[in-house]
Amino acid sequence: MAIWLVFVVLFFATTSMVLLYGSGYTIHLPSKSIVTTGTLLVRTEPQDTTVTVNGETHKDTPLRLTRQIPRPLSVTISKEGYFSWNKTVDIYPKQTTFITTALFANRPPVDIVATPSSIALAPNGTQALYLHPENQTLVRVTNEGEETVITLPATIIPDLYTILWNPTSERAVLIPDNQEIHPVYLYSTSRPDVLTPFITEDGKKLRFVQWHHPRPWLAVIKNQSEEHQLFHTISKVIEEPHLPERITENQTTITETTVHHAGNEYTLPPGRYVYLLEYENVAYIRNISTQTTYAVTETELRTLPFDVHTFSTSDSTLLFSNTAEVWIKKQDDSFSLLTRTSAPITKVFSVAETGYAALLINEEIVLIEFDGRDTRNQFTLDTTHAYQDMALLDETTILATTKTDQTGQQHLVRFVIQE
Repeated sequence: MAIWLVFVVLFFATTSMVLLYGSGYTIHLPSKSIVTTGTLLVRTEPQDTTVTVNGETHKDTPLRLTRQIPRPLSVTISKEGYFSWNKTVDIYPKQTTFITTALFANRPPVDIVATPSSIALAPNGTQALYLHPENQTLVRVTNEGEETVITLPATIIPDLYTILWNPTSERAVLIPDNQEIHPVYLYSTSRPDVLTPFITEDGKKLRFVQWHHPRPWLAVIKNQSEEHQLFHTISKVIEEPHLPERITENQTTITETTVHHAGNEYTLPPGRYVYLLEYENVAYIRNISTQTTYAVTETELRTLPFDVHTFSTSDSTLLFSNTAEVWIKKQDDSFSLLTRTSAPITKVFSVAETGYAALLINEEIVLIEFDGRDTRNQFTLDTTHAYQDMALLDETTILATTKTDQTGQQHLVRFVIQE
């Protein structure tokens, strides 16, 4: 009889433990209690990485670890030839904690071209231009290293000119040190074998001031015969008359103290305003005088808690930056600080598909993670060169130009950050 009772007790105890285990419960021996467990799910790009969780190694991803006791887990993801990813994440009862991240290749950049001349990198990373003084040529280099050579007019002295791309990478201007003496020239990717001077039909020179960023196919040009500034399309210069010849100044800057958006009118403090962009039905404008940025929605006018100099957008991410900070817009329309540094930030790109931003900070190219749990992972792509500019070609490739090295050469290089 006693033996039978023992078997009955063991049967019910075992059955209860199996049911509890199958329902996501386990015994926590240190506390001698039954706890509800959670799950850790790890996905990486590339796959087949090694994941170390609290010192225990697991091969291959994706990785699913069930029946994890709720607690912080120290996770390291590694693969030969790549930067390792580290973060502490929390496990919660009856919940799945997700880790979805990209690993970036840790390898030297590929040298595309080296020249004693200054290299102007297109913003979209597809190409670069540089002037060759000895050959009196303009050289176009693609991201794959293919070169196109354009013979310069005799009026261009290469050492006196600087190249400046427009934001869409469709056109560039060759600007002389003294625009009063030498003409400005236009380069267009649609007519790569032609350089067009900024000269009116009656022979007067037009002085280039800046690219018109809200309408990047336009250039701000000042006619030397007039004192006020005109907005004149470069497209007009290359005979595309379907675009307007000029636009009024208040289409670029807002000098009034009211702004209209989505049928509403808002009162602004006095000052000179610059329109930045519209993103997800929110217009962003900046008061140059007070260095204050506003978000104008369909229902309100909000002041951002930081100043904005530049922005970077993708299908899913909006980044704002100034010389010391980068902020990321969250889904609830608030902003989260991505990084703050005493070193100057000169370029920011959103590499949204990888969950990272690419920054040019203090002459270094740095990748910073969007995921704000624990500390953000941060990787410096190359510490052997000082970098002057960079451009994002696609989610896997970054092009960059170095500063002039000890041999007097400037390099155009390519980083393949993902295979």
